[in-house]
Amino acid sequence: MAQDRTGLATVTADDGYCCITDEALGVFEALQIPLTIFVNRAFMDGGIFWRDKIRFIINTHRVADFEHRHSDKFFREPDQPFYRYTKDPRNKQSCG
Repeated sequence: MAQDRTGLATVTADDGYCCITDEALGVFEALQIPLTIFVNRAFMDGGIFWRDKIRFIINTHRVADFEHRHSDKFFREPDQPFYRYTKDPRNKQSCG
């Protein structure tokens, strides 16, 4: 452990997408930057990651339909965009 931690940092990569190991890991190694990769269990279980489901809803123009069907299950700040409010920790159980 470093005696003086001033100026020290590490980088985290959430969800463990393959591009982290395929594209970014070599860069971090070459620059000697510490990296922690958090792997989403959905990948390990063969499931679909929640953020990918949200992007699918957005890309297929189904946000209005989704909100109509599930508006009672989500906490949402006024004028908060769909992608943002689905990331709100208060919506974690609704999103699983």
